Amino acid sequence: PTNQPTMDAAADRAAIAGGLQEGELPEHVVSVDVECVATGRGHNDRAVSLVAAVDSTGATIYRSPVLPERPVQSYLTALTGQRLGDLDGAPRLEEVRNALRDAALGPHVILVGQNPASDITWLGLEEGVDYRRVVDLAPVFKTYNARYRNHNFFTLRHEAAALLPGEDRGARGAGAVHDPADDARQGVLLYNAFVRQFDAARLAGARRRLLARRPERSVAKIHNYQMDGVCLAKFMRKLCTCGQP
Repeated sequence: PTNQPTMDAAADRAAIAGGLQEGELPEHVVSVDVECVATGRGHNDRAVSLVAAVDSTGATIYRSPVLPERPVQSYLTALTGQRLGDLDGAPRLEEVRNALRDAALGPHVILVGQNPASDITWLGLEEGVDYRRVVDLAPVFKTYNARYRNHNFFTLRHEAAALLPGEDRGARGAGAVHDPADDARQGVLLYNAFVRQFDAARLAGARRRLLARRPERSVAKIHNYQMDGVCLAKFMRKLCTCGQP
């Protein structure tokens, strides 16, 4: 559509801001992702159970299970892939955070990811200590939908399936468990391909592909936003069964 560049101008600005700045190097890019188990029946009752980090090539440079402080209500196995016994003997979050800092973080690091603020909060990371700045991929791929006259946001899985070779359903089908190392890798590959060096035409083409591809059902939706009696409807308020904010 003729109005597409104007409608996607904010997303273009996010992409430009996310690219490498003066004094930054490609090898400074890191992605960190976490997995959580349920410690109660509410959609906010979660605790970190697995942490992974990848470098600027997508290679895993750190991975560790985490033993939650509170008892596990459900491992949410269909979502996490974790089961009873997987966390036995695992280190606590503080120990994992320190090891992650040694392996992957520092004041020069550019943290890349899909909505990485939640991972930063879960891990208690500090700007200027653990990372220099953050690049969120979600607003970069935000796309104006002329049919409905609104903007669409996409999941990381949708972005990877639509834009990265080999990351479609054949590699990781609908309902596949969440692997933080895999998600972090996909985030870095998307950053390298579409954000590190701004290319308006390439990014516009990516957005068209994102709109054209039908999204797969999420694990939460497949399970009707409840698993093992635990509410999964944090972002689907009308289906929430726990009443938590």
